[in-house]
Amino acid sequence: MKERETAVVALDPELPALDWVMDADRLSELLGKRLEPVYLRYKPGRSVLASVRDENGRFSWVAGYTPASAHKMDKTVQRSSGQDVCNQQSIPGAAAGHTLLAAPIELDRALYKPLRKLREPGIAMPTADAGSEFGAVGVEVLNYNPGRRLVISAGPVDGRKLAVKISSTRSRGSLHARLRESTVPVLGPLTADRWQHSRHIAYYPWVDGGDLLSLWRRRSPTVNVGQVSAGSIGRATVAGPRPATETALSGAYQAGGALAALHRVPISSSNDGGGSSSAAKQLGKAIRVLGLILPPLAGRLDALPARLAARLDVDIPPALLHGDFSPDQVLMDGPEALLIDFDRSGIGPAASDLGSFAAVELLQENDTGPAAPVQGWLTGCLVDGYRAAGGHITDDQLRIWCAFHLGIRLTMPFRRCDPHWPAAIERQLTLVEELLR
Repeated sequence: MKERETAVVALDPELPALDWVMDADRLSELLGKRLEPVYLRYKPGRSVLASVRDENGRFSWVAGYTPASAHKMDKTVQRSSGQDVCNQQSIPGAAAGHTLLAAPIELDRALYKPLRKLREPGIAMPTADAGSEFGAVGVEVLNYNPGRRLVISAGPVDGRKLAVKISSTRSRGSLHARLRESTVPVLGPLTADRWQHSRHIAYYPWVDGGDLLSLWRRRSPTVNVGQVSAGSIGRATVAGPRPATETALSGAYQAGGALAALHRVPISSSNDGGGSSSAAKQLGKAIRVLGLILPPLAGRLDALPARLAARLDVDIPPALLHGDFSPDQVLMDGPEALLIDFDRSGIGPAASDLGSFAAVELLQENDTGPAAPVQGWLTGCLVDGYRAAGGHITDDQLRIWCAFHLGIRLTMPFRRCDPHWPAAIERQLTLVEELLR
């Protein structure tokens, strides 16, 4: 497919704000300051919500709605009264009522109330705009998914540095205790009275060792899977660049053992999360929007769910899953690997977690380096550790579930506002198709 560099507005004429959010230059001109879009959520014909970063690296958010949904911005504007931290602009050339609103993180509609509770233990939020009552020193935004979740580092508070996760959904604090009882190495939340797990906020001790993905980025040579052979996934040794650091490889091996322990934790009942039909439906739902914004790929995209369902093994017994397993969900605390972030835990085939890890590693490699035939070094160590700890997965299972998770993530180049997202999506789609052959 020829890469589309046309304005996204042509793909959704009912929501002209989308075009402005995706284009950093136009967005910056409209709002009067340099902003780079980082991650967006998009509802066709209805709304776009995106995290953005200014020249100083500080995060905020922007939102655009159709005139019928513009009332959703009213409360945010009211909450900012007297602070002069919101910037609302009409979309040039669009019909009346199409506007774009920019505001600091602390005015995120879904996170507003939890963020105010951070002030109780003495943590204040940084803001992208001077004059906010939440301005603070010692707080850094680590991850921001607008309307869903915010992760920050804070401190020192009472002499200790913290990682704080604020979510629009209820946290899963009770699961950590259950996993620790089952000897699964996890980073659990703090339990002292001041740091008690609440419904939407969890406080964790800060771990200096970093996650496997950051170790790979920092200390490994850049690699690329643009020419990866689908048959190489999960193999421990192939021709290619030298592996990641000893710390990262050791951590991946340990993570495999930890994942095997997680999958042995007893489950009370099964649900719809593990069958081939459910996985195929999940994939179809995840990629539906792509057929609207990339019509030339619609036929190939529509065929994926059925192709996946035909390849999945429906006889795999269900297990307790991490649900979003990847190299950045493994922290190194000295020599020990700890699993983190169980917000998407559920029940399903154990191979799904390993396929998720493999998919994220492949995508990371595909993003960062020159074309070279390589394979997932971390995934190879993960699988070795998993099997050594008694976990069972075949190469074909790993391959198919990797394809599933690559398919689930097909929207990511678009959601991350990659300036070449159409071409990136097609490359990723081609890899999924190769894996499903």
